[in-house]
Amino acid sequence: MYKKTLAIALILGLSVISSANAQKLSDNERTLIVDELETSIKTLSQFRYDTPELLVVYNSQLREAEKLVKKYKDHREDTKIFDNWYNLKILVEQNRQMVDFLLPKVVDLTYRQGIMHLKGNDVGRATTYFNKAINLNDKHILSHYQLAKLDLDSMQIARGAERLMHILADMNPNSDQKELIYNILHYTYNKNYLYAIGLADQGKHARAMEVYDELKKFCTIDSMKICDGEELEKSIAKSKNQIYSDHLKLAKKSLRNGKNAIAENFAVIAYEYYADNRESISGDAEFKDIIKQIADNYISEAKQLEGERKAALYQEYLDKAKQLATYLDGEERNALKAQVAALEPAKSKLQQKQEAIEEAAVDSSYAEKFSDYVADDNEVRSAEEIQTEVDNVEKHYVNEMTKDTPSKKTQISKALDDKFYETRSYLSVNSFEKALEVLEKANQLAKIETEKAEVEEMYRSAIREITAKRMSAAEYAVWQGDINQADSLVNLSNELIRSYKMEKDTAIVRIMNSYLNALDQKVCSKRQDELNSYVYNILDCIKRNDYYKAEAYVREALAVPETRKCKLDKSKLKALMKQIEKPLEYIDRLDNAYTLLRAGDTAGYLQQYGALETMYNMYELESANIKHTPLRQILVNLEDTELTLKAIDILMRHKDYMVALEALGALKDMGYKASETKKVQQRMGKLMSYDMNKQNYSYEDAMDAINYYTTDKWYKAFTKEFKKSMKAWIKESR
Repeated sequence: MYKKTLAIALILGLSVISSANAQKLSDNERTLIVDELETSIKTLSQFRYDTPELLVVYNSQLREAEKLVKKYKDHREDTKIFDNWYNLKILVEQNRQMVDFLLPKVVDLTYRQGIMHLKGNDVGRATTYFNKAINLNDKHILSHYQLAKLDLDSMQIARGAERLMHILADMNPNSDQKELIYNILHYTYNKNYLYAIGLADQGKHARAMEVYDELKKFCTIDSMKICDGEELEKSIAKSKNQIYSDHLKLAKKSLRNGKNAIAENFAVIAYEYYADNRESISGDAEFKDIIKQIADNYISEAKQLEGERKAALYQEYLDKAKQLATYLDGEERNALKAQVAALEPAKSKLQQKQEAIEEAAVDSSYAEKFSDYVADDNEVRSAEEIQTEVDNVEKHYVNEMTKDTPSKKTQISKALDDKFYETRSYLSVNSFEKALEVLEKANQLAKIETEKAEVEEMYRSAIREITAKRMSAAEYAVWQGDINQADSLVNLSNELIRSYKMEKDTAIVRIMNSYLNALDQKVCSKRQDELNSYVYNILDCIKRNDYYKAEAYVREALAVPETRKCKLDKSKLKALMKQIEKPLEYIDRLDNAYTLLRAGDTAGYLQQYGALETMYNMYELESANIKHTPLRQILVNLEDTELTLKAIDILMRHKDYMVALEALGALKDMGYKASETKKVQQRMGKLMSYDMNKQNYSYEDAMDAINYYTTDKWYKAFTKEFKKSMKAWIKESR
């Protein structure tokens, strides 16, 4: 009886404690915790050992459950929470044992299935299984290895090599696996390098370049020093030269066959290749000769055009010749532009503005501004050679600093030695003015010839170091895009050199020559990048039909200056200029037409709007998303017969016959019968056929031009008169 009473008391006591502690949680909080635990229990209770494909999911669900077990481990005071927590904890432990036991076996099984499909030449299925194995275990070395081999075999050399490097760096392979990876990388590099050389020997340089590009990527991640970068670059340079030459040969062949457009295409591709690889290609004289030949052909063809073909192609051929002039330099460029200009009709305002901006966009390079320091202004050096010179200069004058001056071969006073030490201290923190100020004091302290010679030597060393450091800072400023800062630093360097009369110092000339060329190269690269960004902005404006903004960008881009040594590739920009020219001209002419209308000049408005509609149709401005209300619709909306007849008369006088036919159609839309417009139709048919005959239209071409109206019976009088008159004019002209 006593034991029973004690047990009841104990239970009641625990219940009271539990209730007291449970009051710390609200009913809502307790319900949420219980629901969360029960949901996780339900999920984990559905785990099955015979569904290995779900192990990745199980693993993820287990991790979430383990977080819950950890989160609620201190909620033992609430019986319901504690009961669910304990059940979940047991399920987590059991399922963790199952997953940890099965996972390695399932990974191995999945890997073996991948191998089976690989041996059956089913690469797609094999890849799927290897990726599944990695999803189960992201550090499964064998699966990564097989995927890397597949990449290597499919010429994805860099990607495959990167995966193998990842195994070495992050997966702790054993010695056999390391040796295997090294051997496969070594074999792959050598095999593909020899394959690329073989392709190049067969004249397949473009294909060889694809392999070389992969090998170059390989070299950037090659931590095992397998790649022979210097030898690879020599082979690449050889193929680049040959590709350039091959394109020029194809351009020449096309010229001989009279295929001017194809020749232009090959030549321009050759130029783009030259522009991207100019450090590997020796000279562009042959390219320029071809460009001049193609341009001459276009000009010759333009001169020979007649009739309809002249109206359609004359300006196009001249524009092509003018575009080709941009690939030439100096006098050759100006001569070709002048030749085209003499044949061109009056230029639009837009064209005049653009050409004026481009002609003004000329600048002097650093090498030209400070030519006294440039050893050989005509010398052509690659980017690598220029950078090597700069690196050597930096090694001796920027990074090492003035350590060994004065020479100490002779005895100098301690006071002078202290000044030299102070000078070096200021130089080491780039306090150049202070360093020179201290040197001036050292100069005042020098009493004997020996000391004065030492001061002069210290001056030379300091000026060299200051010059190199400032020019190095200028190069960095250009890299950051701060051209003004670079200009300032170069000018300061020049002033310092001239102040101390060191223009002829060989070290100074070497420093300035190296940096001036490097600066020019970097500025040119920055300007080309700037041009390319303008191209993207202009394309975006065209997509949004914001042609005024596009033109503003064109003006800004054209104002990016060139120098004698920096020829910018404006071919894409020129193409976009051509693309926006007609939409902008349309918008300007539309404004002019409405200005005439507002001024009460109806005849002027009708003539301008008719010409505008001809332009809209001729250049297919609908494809540029330009909205145009046809004159026919405007006249129908006005329902003014007198105005419509006046419009027809004005349009015929200005030879805008196609728009005049549409204006005539406005009478049809207003409800007039064909018989009521017979005289107008006959007059139009006679005049239009006369002018088309003057333009050397054949009868078939003329009928094609009015084909749309010949199918409409309402225009019967016009069609009949046109056919009859056209035959008569042709017969008479013979």
